[in-house]
Amino acid sequence: MSWLIYAGIVVIGAAGIHIFAKLTGKHVDGDYAVLISTASAFLTASCYFLIKRGLPDFSNLSLKAWGLAAAVGASITVAHVAIFYMYNANGPISIAMPIVRMGPVVIAVLFGVMILGEPMKIVHLVGILMAGVSIFLLTR
Repeated sequence: MSWLIYAGIVVIGAAGIHIFAKLTGKHVDGDYAVLISTASAFLTASCYFLIKRGLPDFSNLSLKAWGLAAAVGASITVAHVAIFYMYNANGPISIAMPIVRMGPVVIAVLFGVMILGEPMKIVHLVGILMAGVSIFLLTR
């Protein structure tokens, strides 16, 4: 399957995170919401893994693989805690979501180019500048 299909799924999932977090803020304290959402994510991921692969065999994973996967989990948790608190602080989804989704775009492009050595084209640079202008305009 093309990576673009997966990217589309990420967009839908990321939109769901923000929409449901905004709606949750009116009903549940942020700490409880993070605990419930993280448990839900764990259960969903576990079911996905069991259906796709069966019982896991972690013996093949290196310490580096464990560490990188754990770093992803910690990053997700930090982001989710901040998302719930952002919306509990009455952050408007129409402004907050684009800002928190465009910021990582800029960081990811810079990381890809500067750390991973991925090519930087002029259209990428224009895209970064447009994201920066969008964030600036949304905060006005």
